[in-house]
Amino acid sequence: MRRQEYMDLLSRRVAVRRMLDGTPEEFVIDRASMQGQLDAIQRGIDQAQIEREPATMQINFKGKPVVGTEGIVADFGAKALEQLNELVATLAASGEGTLRDRGPIPNREQHQLLITATTRGSFGFELQEHVPEPLPAGDETATQRAMSKAHALLRGVAGTDDDLADAANEVEPRAIEKLRSFLQTMADAQAWCSASFGDLKADFPSLNAIQYGLERIKQENLPETETVLEGRLLGALPIARTFEFERATDQKVIRGKVAASFAEVEKLNDLRGQTIRIRVLETRVGKGSVRYRLLDVPADVET
Repeated sequence: MRRQEYMDLLSRRVAVRRMLDGTPEEFVIDRASMQGQLDAIQRGIDQAQIEREPATMQINFKGKPVVGTEGIVADFGAKALEQLNELVATLAASGEGTLRDRGPIPNREQHQLLITATTRGSFGFELQEHVPEPLPAGDETATQRAMSKAHALLRGVAGTDDDLADAANEVEPRAIEKLRSFLQTMADAQAWCSASFGDLKADFPSLNAIQYGLERIKQENLPETETVLEGRLLGALPIARTFEFERATDQKVIRGKVAASFAEVEKLNDLRGQTIRIRVLETRVGKGSVRYRLLDVPADVET
């Protein structure tokens, strides 16, 4: 049962109870009918298994390809949506640990987005993950996580250096290239956009904002350095895929993400408190702080 259907049942229960409470005792037949309705509604509530609503993103375009609120140039709209879908599929494959440096995107067809509506205000689209079968509430899919990461990248490009470093630290270079292609398509067409995902919004208010965003995610502006650190592992959170590590050189505690390619995050806690060496990827954007992504623990662990 979809959440909205469940909420409708709760609303109907409240309405029928009010009617029942307001009906005089002598109206026996009416009260019996209402009580029957109330019992049936309650059975539906008790037996309900809430399904998760598919993840949805709204993206609105403005600029030269957009004709008021009437429509959008088809060539531009199709190309921009294709590239946004490529970004999501790439992030999904990265999250599943199947993405390679080149070649076809693995399981691309499983991460196709659906256009379910057009949006109000300028002109845009509602994009929804494709969920072939109902999912229990709380269940996540690779596509949902990828949509969230794609939106985080857009927020990062439109935000501060630290925002961008946080978002870029969690994705592979190939996904950043897909993001560049999406933004370049808008820049070439003299378009800009805003995108909403849940309660979060990424806003590029002008063509200049798109062009500035492209400059910020040039490869030379997103330097990544692979290095080996020695120190003491303080612990890891498997669900959040984060770690804490006390660097031996200065006793500074660093925090970061664990790379998607590192399959069993929980095993890091077997090394908690030990002096070890870890291989990390350091990322810095502009004047922002360094972000760390743990790649692996070299075989020559020192204990």
